[in-house]
Amino acid sequence: AYSLTAAEVHHLTDNVVVPFLGPLLTFRKSPNCGELLPTTDLQVVDSVCAVFGSLLKSHGGVLGGSMGGNANQDRRMEWLERFFVFACIWGVGGAVDSDSKARFSNYTRELCAEAGLEKVELPSSASVFEYSLDVVVSKGGGRRRGGAWSCEWNKWRAEAPYGYTPYTPSPTAPLPKGSGNTR
Repeated sequence: AYSLTAAEVHHLTDNVVVPFLGPLLTFRKSPNCGELLPTTDLQVVDSVCAVFGSLLKSHGGVLGGSMGGNANQDRRMEWLERFFVFACIWGVGGAVDSDSKARFSNYTRELCAEAGLEKVELPSSASVFEYSLDVVVSKGGGRRRGGAWSCEWNKWRAEAPYGYTPYTPSPTAPLPKGSGNTR
């Protein structure tokens, strides 16, 4: 997992959380937006933090390793801003009903521009819900081999990455002793 530095926390709070998350929470409760299930601001912020924390955990090695040091501080901040905007899209917008998704998507883009988050580079086509963040290394195999890491918005893939195979119970898996179950 990646631990944010004090400077990163201050930057995110002043430049992303306050100008971006607050207005999104207000928009979510406006007549322009409906919810599938009623949620409180606390539940929504908890969801945003969970998604953001998950991104930090899964990509912390890149942020702290390959991108460590002052030379990559601006690039690392761009990634953190993208991670937070993605977390807001799903943490705040995930409970929005289907009739409100387009309005939420448009408002999110407008808010990125108003908040000065141009480096987030949110795609202008389709809904913001149709994009995921892909953290990939370019050909060459990582920094040590001449490749470079990138964090890009891409359409969700139809298939699960990494050759995911749905769970299939094994008929030969041992059962716990004393469970009373037999095969």
